[in-house]
Amino acid sequence: MSTVRTLTYAELADMRSRGEDLTIVDVRERHEFEQSNIDGSRCVPLTELGAWLGSVGFDEPLVFVCKVGQRSLQAATFAASVGYRNVSSLDTGMKRIADE
Repeated sequence: MSTVRTLTYAELADMRSRGEDLTIVDVRERHEFEQSNIDGSRCVPLTELGAWLGSVGFDEPLVFVCKVGQRSLQAATFAASVGYRNVSSLDTGMKRIADE
């Protein structure tokens, strides 16, 4: 099983500024996503994650985000458990971003 990397927002921002190829997957519910989100992220509620994962390759870099980091860690752990090899979870979620 692959391991899950935990990222800070600063690390994610640095990765994006370097132009790293990654998909940011926001696993909050759609109404939460509509209130605030990371530019360029995809809304895939946690309940829809299993079906959505079938549309991306096992090597695609995936960064999961939620409100405080709990659902994103759950999503990343699930993705790693089914064979996705490059998964990360944003450790403090959108709440921390909103506080900055």
